[in-house]
Amino acid sequence: MTVQTSLAMYMTGRRPSRSPPVITPIRTYIRQGSSISVLSSDDASAVIDSGFDAGSYEPRGLFISPEMTEIPGYGEAPIYIAMDNTSGDCWTEEFYSRTVAEKWLIGGYECIEDAQTSDIRYIERMLKGHGAAMEWIRRRFGL
Repeated sequence: MTVQTSLAMYMTGRRPSRSPPVITPIRTYIRQGSSISVLSSDDASAVIDSGFDAGSYEPRGLFISPEMTEIPGYGEAPIYIAMDNTSGDCWTEEFYSRTVAEKWLIGGYECIEDAQTSDIRYIERMLKGHGAAMEWIRRRFGL
């Protein structure tokens, strides 16, 4: 199950039957004094699924889960699911730039809109010359 599937299940109220997660980070590193753990898709889904019944997500921390997504007119591209679960509320955002995802996690942006603007600039550079892909991005972000 992907992180996006877990998020969709949460939004629709469907509850998976999982026990509390035991996750094994792929690696953990320090970025400007904050510890960020890289999780597999399954472990990221387990963190999201853990709060369905309990109301609090476990384990706590800052996490990134690299995924792949299909961009029409371009092909597969990496996407990073950033998860701030320091409070047990598991705030999540999707980013195309790992740097923007990390900066959002450590509080480097005043608001999510600033992070999204930086991410859109990254996407525009990545997709330069791919007209159909740029059109898809514009529709997705309402540009």
